Amino acid sequence: MTPIPGAVLKSRAPITGSTLPIYQRELSEIEGPDGPLLGCPMLTRTRIALPVTGGQLAPRCALAWALHSETEASYCIETHDLTQCWKAHPEYLEEIKARLAERAAAD
Repeated sequence: MTPIPGAVLKSRAPITGSTLPIYQRELSEIEGPDGPLLGCPMLTRTRIALPVTGGQLAPRCALAWALHSETEASYCIETHDLTQCWKAHPEYLEEIKARLAERAAAD
């Protein structure tokens, strides 16, 4: 029996995600009328940096929904209630995109 290596074995994997650093928001950006809006509680990050994400920690959903990019992770951050998951209920996606566009226009 050989021990499992601690490094990713495929060193030449194609980078499919952004190589830019993960954007960390200021606390003032997530303040809502009832306190901070922290996003979906099921959104997490991988514990190791993956080559396909440019060495970044990849977003993942604890409910096993596939998240393909930081853009999709931003949709999860804008989902403030688990029952309004944009993956489970695609009808919420346009509302989330509108909020993000509104916020980007304000900046």
